[in-house]
Amino acid sequence: MIRFDVLSIFPEMLRSPLDFSLLKKAREKGLIEIGLHDIR
Repeated sequence: MIRFDVLSIFPEMLRSPLDFSLLKKAREKGLIEIGLHDIR
């Protein structure tokens, strides 16, 4: 498994694209894990 941590001042804007892309399929299969972190 590969883990990606994304730092952003607007992490909520990244949730939608991650739920409707190839990344969603990879997350469902357990191939990747994505952590969204608010830096504010």
